[in-house]
Amino acid sequence: MNPVGRTLAILVLLSVACDKSAATQTSAPSDAAAPGTTTSSEPSASATASSTDAPPVADAPLTGEAVLEGLELGDRACYVQLGTDAGSISREGDFELCPGAARDASKLVGKRVVYTAERANVLAASCAGDVDCGKSDAVDIITTLVLAGATAQAIALDDLDADGAIGLLGKPARKTSEEWAMDGQVYTTWTWPSHGVVLITGAARSVFSVTCEAPCALKTKTGIGIGSTVDEVKKAYGKQINKRESSATDLVIGDAYGGTFFAIDGGKVARIFIGTAAE
Repeated sequence: MNPVGRTLAILVLLSVACDKSAATQTSAPSDAAAPGTTTSSEPSASATASSTDAPPVADAPLTGEAVLEGLELGDRACYVQLGTDAGSISREGDFELCPGAARDASKLVGKRVVYTAERANVLAASCAGDVDCGKSDAVDIITTLVLAGATAQAIALDDLDADGAIGLLGKPARKTSEEWAMDGQVYTTWTWPSHGVVLITGAARSVFSVTCEAPCALKTKTGIGIGSTVDEVKKAYGKQINKRESSATDLVIGDAYGGTFFAIDGGKVARIFIGTAAE
């Protein structure tokens, strides 16, 4: 082979050798790994742990009994101080429970109460008191405080309100709110089917009407309830009965614009309605 041929052959061999070496380095992974790293395709234990949500923190009981130790107005709630068997705790409550509000519960301070809480949106803690920050937190706030014990004996059907009903009957099976066309106001209907009670409230839980049907066991201040006779109603109310609006099937105390209505079936009270019947 002449010198030029030998030179070309050598160059070709060198080129092939270089290509094989580069291919080997590219396709073969390095056996050495940098400290603190892994070459496995599976996620590391630490990565798996960090991606798993922590167990949820249990909410405080929605209903319970405690001694009401105080009420303090805060920037996002009325803070309710409760004395429990485990010590004193502070829970966020409805603003309406604070002193001077519509459902001021300060008269119950120092007494044992039954409290009930509901999920609601309040000013976010991150807002640091700025009511215009536009953020909120969903928390369980105390909405009801009623005197514990002997509640059934203390509240007549005529005096029943949302707090008293919850204290007597527990949390309602249904609670719905809607705007009524008659006045453009929002009314809330509270329903306890197993107790035969329906309560309708307006602004600040003011009572609009109360309905009592079997198996309702509540009675009016005069002691009239489901199953009372016509004679018992007449004896209890006497001249208060509106004879013009009453009939054989209805006895009316007051009038359609505000009163107590007893529906009569078979000579006995089958339904009691307290409130406004006229639209």
